[in-house]
Amino acid sequence: NKGTQWSGRITALTIDPSCAADECTLYVGAAGGGLWRTKNALARKPEWKQISEGIPTNAIGSIAIDPNDASGRTIYVGTGEGNNSGDSEAGLGLYKTTDGGAHWSLVQGSFAVANLRSIAWVAIEPGNANHILFGTRSGTRGEGSNATSAGPVGAPAVGVYNSTDGGTSFTLTQA
Repeated sequence: NKGTQWSGRITALTIDPSCAADECTLYVGAAGGGLWRTKNALARKPEWKQISEGIPTNAIGSIAIDPNDASGRTIYVGTGEGNNSGDSEAGLGLYKTTDGGAHWSLVQGSFAVANLRSIAWVAIEPGNANHILFGTRSGTRGEGSNATSAGPVGAPAVGVYNSTDGGTSFTLTQA
């Protein structure tokens, strides 16, 4: 059987800045399929491994490699799909690994501002690993992420969130 080997909606791609012809790491986030990594992205048939065990949702919206970690093993993943689709699933906050995806932990301050929302992008300031930014969208089941409704009762505001303490807390900087 030569059925479909790859399928699904890709929501995020991030390539390791140290990508070279002999080893090139690429991370792929899927709308409902979790986070995947290949260390041979330039190969004719890359070998993929799912590395999202420990993230309590398979809805991935964004991926960022911390530019302050020269090893490239510190990665942030924003959960929830932020695309404009009727089935964009809301997320459960921002997750971080410091070992290349073997273990994940919730960035504590993110849950209060991103639960029931989708993190569409995340960035870490070069030279200051404590400065984390991310943008949220509605991403609730049954309505597109660009919907103008308030979304679920109790959901945080949609906008740009900023942390200067490594993710212990986030403040809304732009709605």
